[in-house]
Amino acid sequence: MSNLLQTGAEFEKKLKERAESTEKMLNDEFRKLGESVSEAVTSNETKIRDAIALFTASTEKSLEKHREGVKEAMMQHRKDVLKLAGNTGMMLLGIVFLLFTASGG
Repeated sequence: MSNLLQTGAEFEKKLKERAESTEKMLNDEFRKLGESVSEAVTSNETKIRDAIALFTASTEKSLEKHREGVKEAMMQHRKDVLKLAGNTGMMLLGIVFLLFTASGG
């Protein structure tokens, strides 16, 4: 009977050691998995941040180019309108002069 108790105690001790070993192994694996996930998230975060910065810079550059183009077009339109107004004014002065001279004045 004593032999049976001793065998039971040894079996219980081995089971406890195996459980502790399994627990340690699982804890180590979960820690490694957590570190791996953390590294992947950090890497993706950096990639996303860089992509957003690149997109923002590209968009700002395009927007500035567009603004310059619109500004140039507006300035050209302004010049054209002033030129047209000047030509119209000169034409009106010419017509007034012709009417004035034709009326004998």
